[in-house]
Amino acid sequence: MNVFQGRFPGENTGADGYLGTAPVMSFPANGFGLHEMTGNVWEWCADWFAPDYYLTSPASDPTGPAQGTARVQRGGSYLCHE
Repeated sequence: MNVFQGRFPGENTGADGYLGTAPVMSFPANGFGLHEMTGNVWEWCADWFAPDYYLTSPASDPTGPAQGTARVQRGGSYLCHE
C-alpha cells in the first residue's frame, strides 16, 4: 500500500515513488500472494454511535443505540497505523 512518508502533514517525501494514491498492483504481493489488502477505506455503518454504548451492549451482534447524532465508522486510513 502507499503510505504517507515523511513528517505529517507538511512533508510527504514520496520515498516509495508516489506522492498520492498508488496505482493498483504497484507493490508486490504479500506472503499469501494477495495485493492491496489495506488502504484508505472507512465503512459507514447503519448503527448509531454512542461512546459508552459498548460498555453495556450485548456481547454478540450489538446493534447500537436506538438513536444518535452520528453513525458508527469502522476501518482505517493510510495514517491510522505506525
